[in-house]
Amino acid sequence: MDTCNCCKQPIEVGAWPWCPHGRGTPQVIDDTILGGEVLENVADQPITVYSKSERRRVLREHNVFEFVRHVGQRGSDKSPHTTRWI
Repeated sequence: MDTCNCCKQPIEVGAWPWCPHGRGTPQVIDDTILGGEVLENVADQPITVYSKSERRRVLREHNVFEFVRHVGQRGSDKSPHTTRWI
């Protein structure tokens, strides 16, 4: 049986690659924007936001959408990462 390199406990099926005995890995994606982000083209005055959720809220309040550019694979206009918009 394999043992965990961190805590030397036996690793069971489904435990890899996370150690079930020690600190583990954080499963939360950080929402903060360090130092803030200035949104200059949303309103008549620049708006500084300090989290991704705040950024989404401000864009939604001003009825502004992020620009999405379709980029196809080399030699084609198709991409496995996008879907038909119509």
